[in-house]
Parts: sequence; C-alpha cells; structure tokens
Amino acid sequence: VIPEAIGILPTPFSVLRQLKLKAWFSRNCIRGIKYLLENAINVEILRLEITRSMSSSTLGSSSIQTCCSKPVRYRYCRTTRHVRPSKLRKYWETDLLSAEINFRCLKLIEIHYVRGCANELEFLKFLLKNASILEKLTIFTSKERSHESEILLTSFSERLMAYPKASSNAEILFT
Repeated sequence: VIPEAIGILPTPFSVLRQLKLKAWFSRNCIRGIKYLLENAINVEILRLEITRSMSSSTLGSSSIQTCCSKPVRYRYCRTTRHVRPSKLRKYWETDLLSAEINFRCLKLIEIHYVRGCANELEFLKFLLKNASILEKLTIFTSKERSHESEILLTSFSERLMAYPKASSNAEILFT
C-alpha cells in the first residue's frame, strides 16, 4: 500500500512520536518504511516486527500482501554461493537507502524476529548511520534456532557492531 501511495500522501506526520510497523523486508516494503520515517521527523521510538507469514491476519489487506510478496533472498551464509558481493552492493546502493536522513529525535529502536539476513543488516546500518541521538537499538532474534542460524546471527551481530554509528552513545542489544 505504502509504495503505491508515495507521492500522494499528505504532509509529514510531525506529531507522531512512536511508530510500530509490521512488514516484510522486501525492497518495496523497505521503501515504504523509509518513506514513513522520512515523513515522521519527530519519531522517538520505532518498533518494527519483521513478518514472514502471508496470512491476512498478520499483514492485513491483499494489497499489502502484494506489496510484500517477495521474501528476503540474500543471507550472508549463502551470499558467496548465490549472489556476487558486487550485485548485493548494487542492490543497496540504489536510491533505496542511500539518501542522508537525519533522524534527529529517534532514541529507541526495537526490531523483532531478526534472522540475520542481508536486508535486515543493511536497513539497520541505514538507521545507525542516520540516528544521531539514538540511545538504544534492541534486536530480538527469531525464536527459530539451528546451528546454521546461530552462525548466521553471530556473523550478523559482528558486522553490525563493527559498523560506525551516528550516535556515540548508542547501545546495541541482542536478545
């Protein structure tokens, strides 16, 4: 719904202080999340739940399901086998997340059901790069665990922790 409405929606949501979203991490859904964040300039708390199910009770209308119908494809444990690193970089270097946005009020981010996918990492790097007064980023990992997923999440957390942050006081927690 959001990607189709970009450019049609009214002026920024200046009174919005908390934003809770449920979305897939497809390219279109990330574009919609980015649009909301660009126009909710005073958001202090962002809660994001990554959904994996196509059930109407989880996602709502069929137009949302159409928007978010592409599953996350690039996992770091499989990147070298299935996607060349240059192709993955090109995917993210488009205008999707390259714009500089100052989240001047964003203090708290919670992201639920993280599995360690490339899309999740790139989105979190985008937030860290642009949230200048961020105090805490809490990442709730997926409850579905295997040996492979543990390795993937370890690599994910190491990459995220090594990434520079706009806020020197930002604390990153994994649960």
